[in-house]
Amino acid sequence: MQIPRDLERRMVEAVERTPAVDIYERLMPESKRIGQRFDFISWFLAYAGVEIQALGLEDAELALLGNVNGDPERRWGLLARYWPYIRTTGVGRAVLRIAWDLFGVDEINDRSWKDISAQLWKASAKGFYKGLLCERGNIVVTFVDNALDAGSRSCCRPVWSGDAILGIGDHLALDAVARELGRPCAGVDDLVAWLENEIQQAVSGGCAVFKIGSLPDVCLPGPEEASWAFGRVFRRDESAGVGEPVLQSYLLHRLLSFVASTGRPLQVHVQSEVDIDRLGALAAQYPQIRFLAVYHGRGSAFSLLFLARTRPNLALALGDLWCVAPRLAQFTLQNWLLGVPSNKVFALSGNTTMVEAAVVCAQAARERLAALVAEMVTAGSLDESDGVAVIRRVLFENAQTYFALQVY
Repeated sequence: MQIPRDLERRMVEAVERTPAVDIYERLMPESKRIGQRFDFISWFLAYAGVEIQALGLEDAELALLGNVNGDPERRWGLLARYWPYIRTTGVGRAVLRIAWDLFGVDEINDRSWKDISAQLWKASAKGFYKGLLCERGNIVVTFVDNALDAGSRSCCRPVWSGDAILGIGDHLALDAVARELGRPCAGVDDLVAWLENEIQQAVSGGCAVFKIGSLPDVCLPGPEEASWAFGRVFRRDESAGVGEPVLQSYLLHRLLSFVASTGRPLQVHVQSEVDIDRLGALAAQYPQIRFLAVYHGRGSAFSLLFLARTRPNLALALGDLWCVAPRLAQFTLQNWLLGVPSNKVFALSGNTTMVEAAVVCAQAARERLAALVAEMVTAGSLDESDGVAVIRRVLFENAQTYFALQVY
């Protein structure tokens, strides 16, 4: 399909002038990033850790890569051995783009990695998150699954994660709750009281959204079943595994009831087709909660599409696909735009701890979005005016409404 150049240009301009909301990142707090020395190799390990671990490195090798005080030649020699295989991945291409766009380095080799390291250290100062996200990336709000310390006027906003509470399945987790309670955690009621207090504190701390990484069984156990499951964990029962499904299911529903009372949306990060089925059941059971399904390429994007068509309280967001699997991201977004109302679709979300990667992946998302809308307009799937409106919605307006954002 031949797309007119002037149409391409207009769509690029529409994307570039539209501010964006990044639905989800895992950025480390700015103060921690500033206080922790990163060179390129340790930075690379933090960003591309999944790709590195997929190569089967030993624990000692991973420790060497992360040790900025280790022998630099040994560390670079280890990374250089594997870099040719990673550079052809989407994450590898993103690293090359980061090196060029942010540090002016056109290739990563035994000399340039030291130059990038020096620039990484020099750039790390108070306020550099805002400089990268807001000023360079035109990202006015970034939702971050971490404790934040950048101030109330920062472009980063906190996400409260329920994963820790839903993951309670051993006595060590109960001991951690007891330390926060300041007394023994002696029953399910103590857990529920702790959960309610955590959510209240999150709201008072400015949390605009809650998040669950993966859904346990959504069947609602009775209080007696939950107490029995708690007892298995509390007694350090050898048959209690890493997760205690009955207890997790009970806590899930208590968590949802508390979330419903806050009026905040709930992100569910889809990990499988099972998660999609469970999400559908919960969206039906809790119509007062605004659910946001964040799709990372696991499970069927079409299953989510049809679910969003039937559940008015469910919206869809693309996860960390723009760099990892850009064609899948573009294909998924196109089908979502054709299948559900465009006010229920969010285009930008990642899953990175490194702010430089968040900015460059957002840039890649903008480029793909402009190309997609130009293609849909050329094909007659959208009028041009609708295409420009869709760009504004999926980058900014939908999130502004969904999260009731006050953008400074």
